[in-house]
Amino acid sequence: MELRQLRHFIVVAEELHFGRAAARLGMAQPPLSQSIQRLEESLDARLLDRTSRQVSLTPAGKVLLREACTIIAQVDFAEQAVRRQARGELSRLRIAFAPMSAMRILPAAVKLFNERWPSIEVQFDEQLSTHQVEGLRNGSLDIGILNRNMVNTDGLDVRVIEYSRVIAAVPTKWNLGKENGTLRLADLAGCSFVLSPQHLTPHFHAALESACRKAGFSPKRIQQVAQPYSMFNLVANELGVGFVQDTARHMPIEGVRFVTIRDLPDSLHGEAAIAWVPRALTPALQAMIGLIERIAVRERSAQAE
Repeated sequence: MELRQLRHFIVVAEELHFGRAAARLGMAQPPLSQSIQRLEESLDARLLDRTSRQVSLTPAGKVLLREACTIIAQVDFAEQAVRRQARGELSRLRIAFAPMSAMRILPAAVKLFNERWPSIEVQFDEQLSTHQVEGLRNGSLDIGILNRNMVNTDGLDVRVIEYSRVIAAVPTKWNLGKENGTLRLADLAGCSFVLSPQHLTPHFHAALESACRKAGFSPKRIQQVAQPYSMFNLVANELGVGFVQDTARHMPIEGVRFVTIRDLPDSLHGEAAIAWVPRALTPALQAMIGLIERIAVRERSAQAE
């Protein structure tokens, strides 16, 4: 059983189609079929059921897929660690954060960290939670600050640092929520929505659509933008209503007003969590995690007063 064969098998198992899998791997279909066949022969087990119309995993194939993903993730992680050592990058902490997450916590933690660990370079990258999980597992990230309820964090250490509610970003010129700073979801029945792309946040889209149906309407139109600042620009120009974490209230944005939605279901609210790979814990990484957690506790205490 070779790593190359495992990588081939994982892609076939994900696509359940040899043609698409071969295209994704950048190889011809016959060599891919031969690779899977040799893997089955080496394991003395049928991994895939093939017909002229479909490909499906056998029980043995399902077991191998789970184990193969773990093996490949560990190999990728080891490779990244060795490459970092060879490039002299072990004096660097790479942190990714989901948009609008830990906006007060993370800068305060990094400021303290820089004072106490001046020889460690801290690098930031804004990433979606799904990309962060991939980066943590393959070793290209040290810390992720992600939306815990939107991703599978198996194999990671995860601790919640911030509880956030979804609020509406509305054009300042509109009367929505002006009277008392709140509105009901039904008040948005005639509005266009400006949301992140559905394939990036499927959980949020499904939960919002369900909540709108319960409120008696379907969204009039949905504009999809990948970056929060693009969303704010469309909202400021009166092209629709956006939905953001309430941490955005700390960001005064011209032309945009933030309004609480009184009846938004709990399924649309989230938890920002810090995540890391336990086997990759270094003294510097441990120090950063500790600072983030302590500042998170301080922020929650301040909000409760």
